[in-house]
Amino acid sequence: MEADAQFSRALAHISALPGTPALRREAIKLQVGVGNARMHIKGFAAPETIASFDQARLLIENAEALGEPLEDPQLLFAVLYGRLKPLFHTAFAPTHENRASRSCGRRGGVV
Repeated sequence: MEADAQFSRALAHISALPGTPALRREAIKLQVGVGNARMHIKGFAAPETIASFDQARLLIENAEALGEPLEDPQLLFAVLYGRLKPLFHTAFAPTHENRASRSCGRRGGVV
């Protein structure tokens, strides 16, 4: 929770300053940090987590529209991972019935 607060505070300070390429790069890094912190605090699929990664993606798109390519491609990967992880988690998570069947050594069906 402390990390979320610190990243958010830093973003608030940056938003009050005049926009420069360096500040936009820092804002992207901080926004990814907010998303990662919320992923661990609130969960992968929490609305706040998803909103954080959506905001980071928007910051990346805005910087690229201004002709400022992303210096660290891992930031884009972190944003995409943070945004897609909830989808994979819910799509491929075994159902309660399947988990119970596997723990009893059975296949399929309800235990």
